[in-house]
Amino acid sequence: MTEHEALILPIAHSLGEDLLKQVAFVGGATVSLHLDDAQPIDISSTKDVDFIVSVSSYYGYQQLSEELGRRGFKLSIPEKGDEAPMCRFECAGILVDVMPDKEDILGFS
Repeated sequence: MTEHEALILPIAHSLGEDLLKQVAFVGGATVSLHLDDAQPIDISSTKDVDFIVSVSSYYGYQQLSEELGRRGFKLSIPEKGDEAPMCRFECAGILVDVMPDKEDILGFS
């Protein structure tokens, strides 16, 4: 199992089959999933998992956040002096950025 798979698999398991069908994993943790063993490339380490999800409004994002909470995801509150996106959660000790696919929902994409 690759370092990236070790990050993504626990998150996928926590999402459950129903939510897993609604998200797309993106970002650094997905890089090694697209490569075969024959490709010599230095893959940088990442410390979080990113996924996008389609929600139609801020209210929809809040409902998703509540459902994620029931599945073991907790909003990640940064330490004093640290910065973190407002979409950051923690699950199974892994940082997870849950990004809506529409820029206006949280003010970024």
